[in-house]
Amino acid sequence: MRRLIFIFIGVIFSSLIGCLDPYEPPVTKESADFLVVDGQINATDQVVTVTVTRGVPLNSDESNPAVSDATVRIKDSSGTTTSLIPQSPGSYQISTFLPLDREYKLLIDLPDGKAFVSDWITLQQKFSITDLRWEADEENLKFFVSTSANAEGKGPYYFRYGYEETYEYRSVFASDWKLEGPSPIYRTLEENISTCWMTKKSSSALLASTEGLTQNIISDFNVLRIPRGDRRLWFGYSILVKQFAIDQRAYDYWEKLRKVSESLGGLFDPIPFSVSGNIYPDTNMDGEPDAPDDNSNRVLGYFSGGEVSSLRINVRNFELPFGYYLSPATNCLEAYVEIGNLQSIIGRDINLTRAQYEGLAIVGFYYGIPACTDCRLEGGTPLKPFFMN
Repeated sequence: MRRLIFIFIGVIFSSLIGCLDPYEPPVTKESADFLVVDGQINATDQVVTVTVTRGVPLNSDESNPAVSDATVRIKDSSGTTTSLIPQSPGSYQISTFLPLDREYKLLIDLPDGKAFVSDWITLQQKFSITDLRWEADEENLKFFVSTSANAEGKGPYYFRYGYEETYEYRSVFASDWKLEGPSPIYRTLEENISTCWMTKKSSSALLASTEGLTQNIISDFNVLRIPRGDRRLWFGYSILVKQFAIDQRAYDYWEKLRKVSESLGGLFDPIPFSVSGNIYPDTNMDGEPDAPDDNSNRVLGYFSGGEVSSLRINVRNFELPFGYYLSPATNCLEAYVEIGNLQSIIGRDINLTRAQYEGLAIVGFYYGIPACTDCRLEGGTPLKPFFMN
């Protein structure tokens, strides 16, 4: 089981330890062919999302392989079973009515006959985010979230936070022109390939609870820090913070994963415990979790659910202190061709950038390679999101 922990943490929390010295587990050839499951019921949006992948060795450069041929279902305490629909490799989802007064379990069947099942879970009720704010100092832009969990003073309550960040970025050179056959044509706004927007989701577990507090209030919980000069802040930035209500067992699970990921920062730090979720093999195929043991527990992950509160905030570059924009270092270069020699670049993998004028007449064009002129190649979209200022 200890070996599985090494592998799992490498899969889930690689982003947390990327800046530290790499950890080499004592054994690296052991099979990593076990299931990794992340299941979530969003009772606010009435959506169930489950991701099913395979583990990979910690020192592997490969991404964890998606399991795209599974049969994934949820069952509620009334006996209703609903199948999830494959969305993308390893991702399954369904939109359906999810009453808060029922319990739910996750069922996964693989083509090789193996089956997995979760414990029954109860959906946790939502507590709204009351404030999302940012502050910038000489080092970082920091985002803080607050919530008042329960006005009646009951508790404690447990939360997991995630976020989606969207930022504007631009190619090194703007491609204002394009070649249509032998003719240079000025691009329309709809043909923009120079300004894009990227959206990324958080990959780490952010946890908070009111346990031990005199009031059930989460105040100024830091969900993200972005260092000064980071490219995400150069033009326009937006963050959508999501607050998931979870139970104590789910909180303990994610907290153990967080602590294990921190322990991997040193070569000789011990692993003081095993991390176990609430999903197990169903060897009897009866839809009930079987008692796991060292040989049969080949699944790691957690199935949880509840209502979700979310709040978005935008940050414009001119609102930040001086020095948050840094001129990018680049190896990109422009080349020049005279108007009479345009045929020499027809068919080449380049984009025109700007025209050279003499008076009102165009006498030539500058051009560059796509990596320096087409922002889409980095994975973003040239369509501006509606929520960006």
